[in-house]
Amino acid sequence: MFFGSLCLGTFGLGCWQTGRYFEKVDEIQSRELELSTGPPKSLRGDVRPNVGTKIWISGAFRHSDEILVGPRGE
Repeated sequence: MFFGSLCLGTFGLGCWQTGRYFEKVDEIQSRELELSTGPPKSLRGDVRPNVGTKIWISGAFRHSDEILVGPRGE
């Protein structure tokens, strides 16, 4: 009985992993399709791009407003 439950559990986990693998492959393919839609768009004014749209931004990092979070080795 114990050995049978191990076999069934292993079989169930294998089926679950196979399903998750194919879900991930589909997600990667859809993401690659979204990213291959062309060059990035400029983010100027009041433009609100859709999720997954490539955008182009530029600017300067403000070091005076930087906040360090978490432990750091020194």
